[in-house]
Amino acid sequence: MKKRFFIFALLFAFANIFCVDIQYIDTAKIKKVQKYADELDFLYKNAPFLNGFIPDEYWKAPFSKAEYRERLKGILKILSEYPENKNQEYLLLKAYVCEALYHLDADDSYEETVRAYNAIEKIKDKDYRYKWFLGSFYAHAGKPFEAIRQFDYVLKRIPREKLHPDFIADYAYAELLALMPKRAISDLLYYYDATGLDPANNKLLRSLQDDFIDYKDGDVPFTEVFRPVERESGKGFFSRLLGLWLPLASDDQPRFSNLSDGSVSIQIRVPIEAAQYSDSTYFIMITSFLSNDKKVTRIIESLPNRKKITFAVSDQYEIYEYSNPQEYIRFGGMHGLLAIVRAPYNRALETEIEEPLKVSSSGDAQGFHILPFKKEFNRYKGDLIHIILLDSAEGFYKESVSRYIDLLNNMQIK
Repeated sequence: MKKRFFIFALLFAFANIFCVDIQYIDTAKIKKVQKYADELDFLYKNAPFLNGFIPDEYWKAPFSKAEYRERLKGILKILSEYPENKNQEYLLLKAYVCEALYHLDADDSYEETVRAYNAIEKIKDKDYRYKWFLGSFYAHAGKPFEAIRQFDYVLKRIPREKLHPDFIADYAYAELLALMPKRAISDLLYYYDATGLDPANNKLLRSLQDDFIDYKDGDVPFTEVFRPVERESGKGFFSRLLGLWLPLASDDQPRFSNLSDGSVSIQIRVPIEAAQYSDSTYFIMITSFLSNDKKVTRIIESLPNRKKITFAVSDQYEIYEYSNPQEYIRFGGMHGLLAIVRAPYNRALETEIEEPLKVSSSGDAQGFHILPFKKEFNRYKGDLIHIILLDSAEGFYKESVSRYIDLLNNMQIK
């Protein structure tokens, strides 16, 4: 079972915030709880060793992990002998034991835990705790998309001021593991404001706040402007500095330039599917300008036979069609599009651009590898102008436009 050490480290750093799940289970409402009073007492006394994954080298519990696994399996067996399957507190307790087994690396415990929490969905008299605990479990298990989904489900239905502050703290923890640090910072500050506790004592929060810097001027390597990441919708490039999410198709061939003289570019080379042009490609170029409207005006004026048009895309795009039959003659002549987005700054953009990101679970060469919590630029404090250029030809214009519109509809610009 794969575990991330940095998840353990974060849990340790947050230990002074998070309360133990079992403390939120009102066992007095379980009718037959006296049948397993000793087992319940064991769970409370050993909660510090059951609430999260602890690497073997840090294990200092009174029993071995194997001994805990056997004891917890016995507790599950006793619980099953006195079922109360329409009682939320009973089901939460059962799910808690399943989750503790997961943290102890018991076989099949991940699936059992998810089933146990989801069983609560079926009963009438339930509150938001099962979604809260399931979201927290997914965060521990390295499932950022699933984790954030559970918390967001609750927040869409219940005003946050009516939620327990520790729900927000757990949400911040899940956001941090989903590499949404700005949202995590915002929710941690909300937690401290709601509880009246002093945030100055949280070293991790201070470290997160110090991890962000403003761009002033000068050249910046592309790798410090964009990061290759994976969202639930797929892989792509994310730039907090530019407020930009750029999704990529599996056959896209990107090339990059550094941030220099106030602009940075990504050129995507796309293979053509049409049989007669299968050995050729067309290009989509995304260029971002930091407050340089004159350059953008010159680019627009340089387009041959340009005309302003509309497409079935967001109205944030200003789109021009252009053509030149004397270029790309063997492909039927040049025929392309150019879209412009002007994005002024406001503070809310810092968190609005964030979505859950998936991190690699190992140090091998497969997939994207993200080093979390490194220094990162804030969103640029001035106006940004983004140009998305389709460099295509008449022979495969229809095919390329389809891909281009798909990109415009799936990009995120803040």
